[in-house]
Amino acid sequence: DRAIAALPDAWGDAQLGVRALGVFNGVLDLDIALRGRAWTSFASRAFHAPTARFPLPDAATVDAPAGGTLGLAILTRLQKRASLYITYDNALASRAYTGTFLVPVYPFTPHHLRFGVFWTLFG
Repeated sequence: DRAIAALPDAWGDAQLGVRALGVFNGVLDLDIALRGRAWTSFASRAFHAPTARFPLPDAATVDAPAGGTLGLAILTRLQKRASLYITYDNALASRAYTGTFLVPVYPFTPHHLRFGVFWTLFG
């Protein structure tokens, strides 16, 4: 069945980190973690440019190879009202491997940095 072949046989998602509560006289809570994902090879979905869709592949589609990513996540909470986060995804790309694919031919962006702020207005 094409739908079953489009998924990896095995995949995993793990996080290992440390939490520090009450830093800077109880003002800041801090979480720092390494995040990893890994999967076996699978058919994935193939990008169809004329329609800009990702349909299920046919038997001729090249499989996405087994792969994984490793990243760093930092989350801080300030006085239970604001949260700031910074994540650095796919940190080993171009250092330990040439590319990681979830869709054949289109690799993950190496060294993806994201950040954001959440602020509780009511409550």
